[in-house]
Amino acid sequence: MPFFSIIIPTYNRAGDLKSSLESVLQQSFTDFEVVIVDDGSTDDTSAVVRSFTDTRVKYIYQQNSERSAARNNGIRNASGKYICFLDSDDQYLPEHLAIIKAAIEEQKLPVAMFKTRVQIINTESGSVALPVISSKGDGVKYIWYNGCQLNSVCVHRDIAVQVSFPEQFFWFEDNHWALRVALRYPMHLIDRYTCTYNVRGTIDLLHKDYRKYEDNCVACMRDLEGQNGDEIKRCLGSNCFNEKVAELYLGFLVAGGIATKQLKLAKKYLFKAMRICVTPKLMAKYVYYSLKLIKASFSK
Repeated sequence: MPFFSIIIPTYNRAGDLKSSLESVLQQSFTDFEVVIVDDGSTDDTSAVVRSFTDTRVKYIYQQNSERSAARNNGIRNASGKYICFLDSDDQYLPEHLAIIKAAIEEQKLPVAMFKTRVQIINTESGSVALPVISSKGDGVKYIWYNGCQLNSVCVHRDIAVQVSFPEQFFWFEDNHWALRVALRYPMHLIDRYTCTYNVRGTIDLLHKDYRKYEDNCVACMRDLEGQNGDEIKRCLGSNCFNEKVAELYLGFLVAGGIATKQLKLAKKYLFKAMRICVTPKLMAKYVYYSLKLIKASFSK
């Protein structure tokens, strides 16, 4: 039984997968397996995987079912004591597994979640951001306010088997999963940057299916509220879900509206956020974005 299993779900990312897989195989700690779950790719993904002869690489093909189903499939086929995750367009730094292994041993092999820090790389500009995020507070608060970013997460296999990813969701599904884990198990934060999260400039939501992503994201948050709302509200306050949904709409406002100069769409998201929740913190943001939209309207 390997110490780690690394789950890599992928869909039509043959051009990115090679560097992601290489980053795993170049780890200084070598007792691991890699489980690549091909979520119905139609490109050369299988050929890329076959080009690697390392016996630690396991390839699984499934009909397209989205990333949560792919991760759950990978977990079912994993044999490691601890489960790690990696997106197929991101990378581990060479000491990622060694650093997590040391932390696990320091805590005496617990049934727990471990999380490192993440470098954010803009692949268009080449800029590298090293977010400084407070490590204070419990796991639920940390994930709620900072997000999950699965590349940096490792869990005991018992957790991965007992807490599955929500297969009906493909946006915020990682936070849905991680928050449910944090409600039941301890989370240990490791203050080291050990992996990358690659972004490609401005997020463009204005393709033909942008509404699907908006609806799925909000539905994911409301589903979590239905399952574990009382427990989370005890940690974060009775209005936390409405606040989070309003913040999500503001995120859509920026990425799908302002950044792409679609002002009508941006206004729609602003009004949606304001109808969901008004707090002093959110009101300051509403005023800021209202002024930004007024300025943009005059500059057209």
